[in-house]
This record gives sequence, C-alpha cells and structure tokens, in this order.
Amino acid sequence: MAKKKQTEIEKNDRDIEQFLKTNDANAPHYFKAPVPLADLRKFKTELEDILHKTECELGDVDFQLMTDAQRRRLMGSGIRRLGFIVKTGEMILNFPDYKPPFLDESDFQDQVDEIIETRTITVYLEQLLRIYTDILLIAGDEAFRMALMYYASVRDASRRGVPGAQAVFRVLQAFFRRGKRTGEEPTIPELERDVHALLQHRKDGKIVIEGSAKHTTAGELEIIDETAKPKGAFKETIQGTICPQCGAENVEHARFCIQCGQKLQAV
Repeated sequence: MAKKKQTEIEKNDRDIEQFLKTNDANAPHYFKAPVPLADLRKFKTELEDILHKTECELGDVDFQLMTDAQRRRLMGSGIRRLGFIVKTGEMILNFPDYKPPFLDESDFQDQVDEIIETRTITVYLEQLLRIYTDILLIAGDEAFRMALMYYASVRDASRRGVPGAQAVFRVLQAFFRRGKRTGEEPTIPELERDVHALLQHRKDGKIVIEGSAKHTTAGELEIIDETAKPKGAFKETIQGTICPQCGAENVEHARFCIQCGQKLQAV
C-alpha cells in the first residue's frame, strides 16, 4: 500500500513538472488583469445594490422565487411563443370584434411590453455572465500557475531537507492525492452521464475502453471510467459472442445472431 501511494505521488510530481515545462511562466498568456481589481469591487457593489433594490421592489408586490417544479408548470415565452403573443396583439388591434369581453387590451399590451423588456435584460445579463466567467477562468489559470510554481519550490526545498519545508509541502501535497477507488461497476446511465460531462467540459477525468480483436468465439470489452466524482472510478468487463457468419457482436450466451440469425457456437 505504501509503495502504491508513493508511486501515485511520484506520478503527480511528474505531471506537475511537465505542466511547468510546457507552461513557462514567461510565456504569454491570454492577458493579465483584464479588469482592474478596483473596478471589479466597484461593479460588485453596484450589482449588490441592484439586487437589493430588485428584491425590495418585488417584496412590495409579494413576489417569491419559484421552485423548479413550479417553473416547469409554466409555459413561459420562448421565441416561437413570443412571436405568437406579439402577433396576437396585432390581431386584437386590427380585429377587435373577436376579442373576448373579459380580455383587457391595455393589460395584454402591458404584458407584451414587460416580456420584451425582461428578455432584453436577460440577454444583457447572459452576456455579462459570459464575460465575467471568462475573467474568472483567466484569473484562476494565472493563480494556479503561480501556486504550482510555489509548490514546486517548496517541494524541492523539502527534498533538500530544508527545515520546515516538509511540513509545508505535505499540506499542499494533500490537494493532489486522488480519492480511493471502489470496486463498484458502472451502469450504462452512469457511463453515459460521464461521457456527456467530459464532452461538455463539466468534469475532469477520462474514460478508457479496451477491447480484444474479434474472434469466432468471443471478444472481451473493458471499460475504465476515471471521471472525477465522489465515488471514484468505475470498472466493468463485458463479454460477447462474435458471429462467424457476419461478424456481428452479440451478448454473452446468445444462441442466434441478432444480425443474420446464424446459430452461434456455445462459449
């Protein structure tokens, strides 16, 4: 166990050394300090004021944030529905004879205007969110590079036996230790979720699929899921039968090929 742990630590050290080599501190990055810190703090204060004012105004009309279930029950107004709503407003103006007596034309138009203004605000907020998300990523990248440089320095000092360096190194080293793995096998939904998460850059990790070449008897497929998650990694082995007629792969113990109907040899 101690040898395995030491091997993992050495691998982490090699990964960090490779990162520092390929990401020179003097190499140009995207850009540093895209927004001055003073401006960030000022903008944060302004946003807090806007949020507080909005909450106070909504509180006056007894507005409460909806739950996810409540939100799903509402139809909303996407692009297509908004077009229908706007066109209906035009029809009401041009053909008022078909308007139900309980439908107030001015109230309806106020709702339409409120939708348009609110949608515009959400577009601005989404653009702001994208901008500041990028700023957050850039700042995080720069800070992580600097932290790795300090980590490499204190690691070297620890190896040279500098007094006090080993204690500092152990504190920082804990962030590079991987969680314990379990022997639990992955389900298909779990694998699908991990694949989508990796493709959409929502998780770190990798999924390795290893399989033997097709034979006339059986093949073996090994799936190793090393996606970062609380439960660690998953591992699964699936065996199947290869059809000698068409080469299609069938589930284990299948009697007939699902592709051509050929009788399969028992494994």
